[in-house]
Amino acid sequence: SGQRQHARQVALMGMGVGILIAVFSFSVLRFLSQPLAALYSDSDTVVKITSQLLGLAALFQFSDAIQLACTGALRGYKDTRAPLYIATVAYWMIGLPSGYLLAEYFDQSAGGYWMGISIGLTLSAILLFSRFQTISKRALTASSR
Repeated sequence: SGQRQHARQVALMGMGVGILIAVFSFSVLRFLSQPLAALYSDSDTVVKITSQLLGLAALFQFSDAIQLACTGALRGYKDTRAPLYIATVAYWMIGLPSGYLLAEYFDQSAGGYWMGISIGLTLSAILLFSRFQTISKRALTASSR
């Protein structure tokens, strides 16, 4: 029981560290998007579009950190199929089609695809965290019997 409780604590701590890294990454992408874009182009139009896209990319740092940490934690519990199915549905069946709709039908152009990525990553993070909660609590309950 002690090892399983420790495993859960380590996984949650990993998620916390992931979120701290996401805060840093978010800050860099959000607040330095224009100078970063300017490193690669002298065109004002390219810099403007690129900095807008980097701003959108900044938003999904949190969802990405959580889903990545949860996937790793679930691997530790030897749960690999459910994360595969979750990722497939979240990215390919929800994220990509929603990005396509936003980009092509709601005039969001490239930003629509980035929003679709955010939608897919957020759904994946929610479902994987829920799965982690279920699996880790089930392991704790099984060990206390």
